[in-house]
Amino acid sequence: AVVTGILTVSSNVSIAGTLTYEDVTNIDSVGMVTARNGVKVLAGGINAVGVVTATSFEGSGANLTGIEAAPTIQAVASGSISADESVILTSDGKAKVVTNITESVGNKVSASGGQASTNLTNCAYSPTSNKVVVVYRSSSVGRAVVGTVSGTSITFGTPVQFATNVHDDSTSLLDITWGDSSNDRFLLSWKSPVDDKVHACVLTGISGTVPSFSSTIVVSGTVSGFPVSAWSTARSRWLLAYNSYASNIGRIKSISYDEFGNWGLGGEYTFCPGSINQLDMCYDSNADRFVILFRYSADSNKLSSVQVKIETNGALSFGTARAVMDPTIAMAPGIMYDAVTQNVVGVYQNESLTDKLYGIVGKVNVNTNEVVWQEHLALTTTAINTSISYRTPIMYDPVSARIIIFYGDSSNKLYMMLARINAAGTGVESMSTTVIQSGGSDIQGYWFDSCMDTTANRAVLSYWNGDGGSTGGCDVQIIRPPSTDITEDNFIGFSKAAYTDGQTATVKVVGNTTTQSGLTTAKRYYVQNDGSLATTAQTPNILAGRAISATSLLIQ
Repeated sequence: AVVTGILTVSSNVSIAGTLTYEDVTNIDSVGMVTARNGVKVLAGGINAVGVVTATSFEGSGANLTGIEAAPTIQAVASGSISADESVILTSDGKAKVVTNITESVGNKVSASGGQASTNLTNCAYSPTSNKVVVVYRSSSVGRAVVGTVSGTSITFGTPVQFATNVHDDSTSLLDITWGDSSNDRFLLSWKSPVDDKVHACVLTGISGTVPSFSSTIVVSGTVSGFPVSAWSTARSRWLLAYNSYASNIGRIKSISYDEFGNWGLGGEYTFCPGSINQLDMCYDSNADRFVILFRYSADSNKLSSVQVKIETNGALSFGTARAVMDPTIAMAPGIMYDAVTQNVVGVYQNESLTDKLYGIVGKVNVNTNEVVWQEHLALTTTAINTSISYRTPIMYDPVSARIIIFYGDSSNKLYMMLARINAAGTGVESMSTTVIQSGGSDIQGYWFDSCMDTTANRAVLSYWNGDGGSTGGCDVQIIRPPSTDITEDNFIGFSKAAYTDGQTATVKVVGNTTTQSGLTTAKRYYVQNDGSLATTAQTPNILAGRAISATSLLIQ
């Protein structure tokens, strides 16, 4: 049928073929409208409620909203974030601002209460009881005092005697090592003037600020000195190393102490066939090996090392003692383990090269029973003074991920150095140096040492102050090391807006721009340790971008 006029239908219309029509004013469809050859809208635009899906878009997008034209990423905010603030990515994938802690050095506090202290001091920290234990020699007696760190100060209880006779000759050290976290115990070792042998006892517990001790045992079989120890988490035993002067050999023995007060003493082993002195030791928990770094006096005083393992049956196995680098002559070695890089890091005075402080990085090889050492790199430009210590204190700060080293100079100034393993992983490099004590008679004695309060994130330094009378004795200083949580790897960009904790934050990244103030056009800017921007880089070296105006930075 052909209809040339108006067709009015009061009911349904069914069309089996094709319906062709023109000049339609409105189409109201309750279902889907499908246009096979496109939709052409000449005026009025398209008003769509819901999602518009398209495979491509042509034309200006200037008026589109909710679309980031420049590169961004999104992450949940960890804490509050201001607009255009430097942002880092946390290990759990959240965005947060940079946290920077400035360095703070506390005043010295007497640990010995005015008791005369001769030459020997040491300290160790227990994360179980959150206490610092300082040991020192006073009028030939060995004493220990328990302290609690608060801010950059420390408060002590009353010193308690643990030994009647502690030697202070040129082969004497007073060593303390924490271990046995379940029972919160420390191993103390020293040279006794009674028989010139190495003696030891265990600090068995702390009640408030009062320590208790086991009976004393004789460790070495012959005249010995320079005792140092470390704790094995795998075997729950200490390893004690010392030099046997009767035979001129380096010796080691494993030690345990159970909850019933029973000592477990392993056999005495020779780890070095010649005379040694000035040694230090650390425990590599990844390789389950101890590494001893020492001055090998029987081999022209060369810096040497050996690795030792406590076997499951309690026996000791070890490699061959070897020179770290021939013909390096060393004094005052110190060593620590870096659990992040799984390296051991050693420091020492290099007598072969104008007595400067040097550092070296090594990796334990469990197959060859040796330490593979890398480059020897100078950490100071001038000589250090080893007459105030037979060991260079070195430890790791897990918060700043930095190595902390204490050393003295010829004027008896005491310094704290922050260092790190270099990017190549082949050496140690200095980052900053701070004067802790100005010198004079403040730092004296054959031994000063440090430990890390990992709960308060404070370095604890103990030393003999050299004063006489009521002010003389063992002093302790608390240092808050500087730290920042920004690294070359975790900086991601600048926040687009302000966000609160838990909000989804948009972060402008490389290729985008951020609004800043006071910029110099065409200058490179670097992110500082506190998240601010400057034209000079700090450590770590993090490029933020280049200023394209006084208020806009192109992120690079």
